[in-house]
Amino acid sequence: MKKILSLTVAFTLIAAASFAQQASSGDNIRRHSARQEYKKGEANKFDKSDSRKDAAKFKAGKHRSWKDGKITHKERKKLHKMKKHNRHHGYAARHNHHRRHK
Repeated sequence: MKKILSLTVAFTLIAAASFAQQASSGDNIRRHSARQEYKKGEANKFDKSDSRKDAAKFKAGKHRSWKDGKITHKERKKLHKMKKHNRHHGYAARHNHHRRHK
């Protein structure tokens, strides 16, 4: 019984050590570093800047609408339009296939 248990433990340790030491090839590393520059679905600094500006405009518009204590139909419609524009702009930024180079 001790022999079987010690053999299974030894085999498990050897198997774990061999899986832990698998190295990736240099070509794979180069491809990975090239992809680090631009990832699909990731906003770059220009898109993030635009997003912050749009969010600030929306927040100011909402604050302006609430100043009198009630949002009218026209104000609500304008806020909805602003939010719709922001959502569309964010979607377009995440799904554009243009690569911006530094």
